[in-house]
Amino acid sequence: ESLKPGERYGDYTQAMMDLGATLCTRSKPNCDECPVQSHCMAFAQGVQAEYPHKKPKKQIPVKTTKMVIPFYQGRVLMTKRPQSGIWGGLWGFYESSDTSQLPAHIQQLINNSATKLEALSPFRHTFSHFHLDIQPELMILGAAPSNNVNEPTIVDDENQQLWFDVHQTSEVGLAAPTVKIFKQLQTMF
Repeated sequence: ESLKPGERYGDYTQAMMDLGATLCTRSKPNCDECPVQSHCMAFAQGVQAEYPHKKPKKQIPVKTTKMVIPFYQGRVLMTKRPQSGIWGGLWGFYESSDTSQLPAHIQQLINNSATKLEALSPFRHTFSHFHLDIQPELMILGAAPSNNVNEPTIVDDENQQLWFDVHQTSEVGLAAPTVKIFKQLQTMF
């Protein structure tokens, strides 16, 4: 308090910032060159390397999801996400915390085919405000789906689905986790 000037606060503040950027740095404070060393309590106590304190890391919540990937003869069934919300307008896989909560048309696909479930490598995708732990599950269909795997289909007024060749997805918008899953699939098939 006693070192603060009575005027030119902006210049004083800029000088303090410059001092912190050049001499009073976190990793290697250069106290020998510091013009305010004689007034520095940290220097007097020999603890100048401890300042400034690092901000504690903010704990962000963790959410989990399963990404269910219907697969038939080198193709995977994907859906276009709604325009609003996370990954809006991008193509992705069906998400569910439980495979019994999948959309009716996916349940029908499972019921009409001998299906083998295979868990792929789980991974974490981090957003600014939460972590998302993703468990991809490959649903290998034993019989051809009733809809043509080469043609786009409309599930309802809002949702579209397409069968994509696992090696040819570059022409559509995909979220980063979807790209990661495609890379896993490309090494498998």
